Amino acid sequence: MSENQVKDLANSIKQAYRLIGENKLFDAIKLGNDLVKRFSGDPRSWNLLCEINRERGALTNAVRCAEQATRLAPDIPNYQIQYGRCLVMAGRRAEALAIVDRVIRLNPQQAALLDAIGSIYSLADEQTKALPFYQRAVKLKPDNSDFNYNLSACLRMNGQLASAEESCDRVLELNPHHYEACYVRADLKKWTVDHNHIPQMEQLLSEGVRELRGEIFVRFALAKEAEDIADYEKSFQFRASACELQRKSMQYQVEDDVETIDRLIEVHTREAISNVDVDRTCSSKEPIFIVGLPRSGTTLVERIIGSHSTVYSAGELNEFAYALMGNSKKQFAGQKMSKMGLVDRSLSLNLKQLGESYIQSTRPRTGHTPYFIDKLPLNYLYCGLIHAAIPNAKIILLQRNPMDVCYAVYKTLFTSPYPFSYDLKELGSYYLAYRRLMDHWKSTLGELMLTVDYEQLVYSQEEQSRRIVEYCGLPWEDACLDFQNNKSASSTASSVQVRQPIYTSSIGQWRNYQQQLEPLVELFEENGISIE
Repeated sequence: MSENQVKDLANSIKQAYRLIGENKLFDAIKLGNDLVKRFSGDPRSWNLLCEINRERGALTNAVRCAEQATRLAPDIPNYQIQYGRCLVMAGRRAEALAIVDRVIRLNPQQAALLDAIGSIYSLADEQTKALPFYQRAVKLKPDNSDFNYNLSACLRMNGQLASAEESCDRVLELNPHHYEACYVRADLKKWTVDHNHIPQMEQLLSEGVRELRGEIFVRFALAKEAEDIADYEKSFQFRASACELQRKSMQYQVEDDVETIDRLIEVHTREAISNVDVDRTCSSKEPIFIVGLPRSGTTLVERIIGSHSTVYSAGELNEFAYALMGNSKKQFAGQKMSKMGLVDRSLSLNLKQLGESYIQSTRPRTGHTPYFIDKLPLNYLYCGLIHAAIPNAKIILLQRNPMDVCYAVYKTLFTSPYPFSYDLKELGSYYLAYRRLMDHWKSTLGELMLTVDYEQLVYSQEEQSRRIVEYCGLPWEDACLDFQNNKSASSTASSVQVRQPIYTSSIGQWRNYQQQLEPLVELFEENGISIE
């Protein structure tokens, strides 16, 4: 490569990263595609195109580009890490972790590389494995705010809340404008009138937050701390403004989700599911699916069952949806498949292959205990298909007071995938469709699925815990009552709450905002849904 070509490539890469930073991804992808044509033998061009595709959410293309970069430069750990990150985002967790193992065997000593290894473990929901790499990165570069932030978030997920608070304080000492650290710190405990960060965060807003995402973090954090000190009016103002900003940043039509749910009800009937040939299904008894709206108590039930000696909690897995998409592409290769078309043809899939590919995709994380938990709430969309493909799997549905659960959803900033949660009207519309679907699954699956009422679980912990354990076919163990002593990591929005014994303070919490939530109350009453 000539000197001019070297300069050209370097300048183009800088320009591309500037476009990514400005969210001009269309321009960035044009530049990236041009570079890999002109410099197809240079791994830097492929690595750049990988990053652009990853930012666009084009994960298949990102993986392909990362694979090409590592093929051209197999000894550069940064390219291997990029490849692993893309693989885990694409649902290919086992392959990603194998790449991380190869990088670790190179005995990396650079702080940035150690932090990147931790980030892949975190993405793969392996928070316990991630922690020492974040700690080593911070030890090497103690004044790097981003490394300190990653450590604080991982400490939170591992239940080390006091240390997480110290790390967040350190982040904000190094960088007062690290807005995500404000958000994480706010969630670590219940703040008091005498000890909170509301004035500092209000000052940040008055000075002007640098980017939209940062302002969303700060406003959610302010809403949380204001609620802690019972300033409910201020809390709701901050929450509503944060949700409005978040909603404006998204492209979403709730009607599409409602249409999909109604099609699921229409297609996945009791007759259609019962007509599945059991001999052509996956016989595994390992999975225990815990489903329901987020913030309905799914994490609480996960911790109860996961405290049993024969059960491993694998966290919130996207693997069933990935297996569904992968098997559909193979079986219906060459055919265009819309979302509705997939619903219509899902029961005609090779269900044994679907179930077995799902089980296999959870390895090596699972398989070392007789049972494992998949706690992805959104699997409520697939209850019928899960039973059809893996009839011996257990499915536990959580239900909670409609106003409490909708308020709990509205107050949460999700990483994904609940776009209906930031607008009260859309949230109400989605909830009505969700209730129709849950009523359908209850009618269709009957006693094959266990329904657990959150309020009953909170007020009658032992009775309901024994009922859950019995449904799973497990012998009783007293550890299931002491789930707060379970030291395993939790990456969910409830990762702080599960470190505490069962409490009742969240029941009826929506009434602190009864006036602001009146549109939801009216919608539910109009549709015959009791809010008591």
